[in-house]
Amino acid sequence: QLAMLGINPPTAALLLNESIDLRPGDWVAQNAANSGVGRSLIAIAKARGLKTINFVRRPELVPELQAVGGDLVIVDQSGALDKIRATIGDARVPLGIDGVAGKASATIAGVLSESGTLVVYALMSGEPVTIVPFDLIAKRVVVKGFFLNHPDVELKIPGALRETAPLVASGVIRVPIAATYRLSAFREAVAHVQRGGKVMFDVEGAI
Repeated sequence: QLAMLGINPPTAALLLNESIDLRPGDWVAQNAANSGVGRSLIAIAKARGLKTINFVRRPELVPELQAVGGDLVIVDQSGALDKIRATIGDARVPLGIDGVAGKASATIAGVLSESGTLVVYALMSGEPVTIVPFDLIAKRVVVKGFFLNHPDVELKIPGALRETAPLVASGVIRVPIAATYRLSAFREAVAHVQRGGKVMFDVEGAI
């Protein structure tokens, strides 16, 4: 878990800082909720007094993410937005976190409250970000990009690490690891990643 401390937890913490209007009790919507960033965001948001709406692709992930603190976990499919509003009512959703892009961006933007912020940090779909014009024009949703290694963002990483390192050390932030490979088995590791699941390299004795 400590080997992943430098990427996923600070990314999640800094993504949550992209809205200047977040208050305790507010909701944050995210897709790719089962990713390392997604799971970290659930834990950090809870520590900050925020609630999370978490989109996943497979139904079997719903109870798993609920168990680690996801307040509302929902499969990204037709009717999802209606289910969300039926659950949270008129509660504020000022921030949306998008790691998928494509049509998934429109889903997150559709959840946001008026003048909400959509932050795009990855494009797992490989498709351009898609936004319904109504959300930009009438709801005045703001779309921003996020890159952890941008010079302006890098300056904030030490503070994010100070916040998240205790959460990793205590096990509050924990990302499942599907398998560990020696460096000599990198082809097998790459094939495993393509099938799904997070893999790690064991570099002990590799040099």
